[in-house]
Amino acid sequence: MKARLVPLLAMAAGLYAQTLDTGILGIVTDPSGAVVANASVTITQTATGVKRTTATAADGKYEVRYLAPRGV
Repeated sequence: MKARLVPLLAMAAGLYAQTLDTGILGIVTDPSGAVVANASVTITQTATGVKRTTATAADGKYEVRYLAPRGV
């Protein structure tokens, strides 16, 4: 009985870790290729009109996580 229980628990743990969210990451640069710090970045889901805004870091990078995929 214990031999069967261990694989089932391992499968359940793997299923729990899966999520339906997504994110967008990037770097903002100017026409010369230099990074742009503190630039405003807005992500809009066109189907719902929901907007998320963030600012770039000193290295020009931005990250918007936990966006609901289309249809969810």
